[in-house]
Amino acid sequence: MKCQCASKLISQQLDSKLKPQEKMALSLHLLICPRCRHFQRNNQKLQGILKQYCSKDS
Repeated sequence: MKCQCASKLISQQLDSKLKPQEKMALSLHLLICPRCRHFQRNNQKLQGILKQYCSKDS
């Protein structure tokens, strides 16, 4: 899997469930790619920050 595909799946994963084969391929890619692991961590942190911000407005 190329990093471009992995980054798309990482972003999709935040909004919906991935297909089992996508999840497996992404997991394997993340094992070998530190850049994509970093991208995933940043996306997760950003999602948490946005959830906190949105819950403050309610």
